[in-house]
Amino acid sequence: MHKYKRPNFIQNKILIVDGYIGGGKGLISGILNYFEDVEMWKNRPEIEDICGLTFANEISNDTAAALIQSWIDQDIYNASLLRHANFRYQDQSSIFRYPNKIEYIKRFFEKNTSKNVDSFLQKKKILHIMIHATSPYSQPIFDAFDERLVFVRVVRSPVSEYMINHLANWTERWSTDFKSSIPIKYHHDSNGVASAPFFINNIRDFDGFNKYKKAAVTMMHWQNTGDQMIDKIREQSKASIIEIPFENFVLSPWDYLKKIEHSLGTKRNKRMMKYMKREKVPRTALYDAPYNEYFYKMGWRKPFTQKTTQEQLADDILKLSSILDEETFELLKKENEKYISRYSLQKIFS
Repeated sequence: MHKYKRPNFIQNKILIVDGYIGGGKGLISGILNYFEDVEMWKNRPEIEDICGLTFANEISNDTAAALIQSWIDQDIYNASLLRHANFRYQDQSSIFRYPNKIEYIKRFFEKNTSKNVDSFLQKKKILHIMIHATSPYSQPIFDAFDERLVFVRVVRSPVSEYMINHLANWTERWSTDFKSSIPIKYHHDSNGVASAPFFINNIRDFDGFNKYKKAAVTMMHWQNTGDQMIDKIREQSKASIIEIPFENFVLSPWDYLKKIEHSLGTKRNKRMMKYMKREKVPRTALYDAPYNEYFYKMGWRKPFTQKTTQEQLADDILKLSSILDEETFELLKKENEKYISRYSLQKIFS
């Protein structure tokens, strides 16, 4: 049996930020841009796809790891030349949001391609990738980079009403939106065609759930399977893994940022504090966030009165109890208890 293996031709570190859809990755990646030598973050849905297909046994882990290595090597080359850079000013991933714009301007107008590439490698620039809900299927990523990888897993309470609503809206369009990168399974029988994400076993049952139950089932799968995969990888990989519960990060970010700083072997840009202040991090309360048009469209609303995290959690649980069936609601509460225990969040949530 042949195995596909690709050497690590380049030794630059790779920073990957993974997390739930709408779970706070944009905020955290925006802050991580302010570490020296960290590139502007970009999405890489191909990595999500191939990890999902590996989980579904449609492609071997070795092949997936080799492809990811090849793609990232090309990304490093392209980043050094600003090829495929996002110039849309209003986008979160736009290079106009990069802290050191002068560096990008110089890179853009440099005529000597080799000089750009050599400088990128010599300065040990760090590629910064954002992916969605891929921790449960992330084995190929760790196999691809091992000690080069700094993997940041952003998680969030399963009983967040905002998260369940956000995922519920996503479940209504994931199978019809061409921008969705998730592999889809279909089941054909006399009752017609049913569809579900690749990680769902009983497609017909899942297809029959309402959008809120689909969201809760998806959230619980991502958390449980993600926990299992990350715990397994910690024992066998030399990669740096930093798990960030969003609720604790926005209230007390410094320990997490120090861990990432150490793992990357870099230091903070002087403008990081200014950016964090604009994003109201650290916050006095969980939902004390600045207005964001995208998340407003996704259903986020700032409370009329300031609430503690405990009060907000109680409100969220009450609202979820009215839109979920009893069995799913109880399972979701148990998942939240596991979440609190895993990340030692008792002081925040109780």
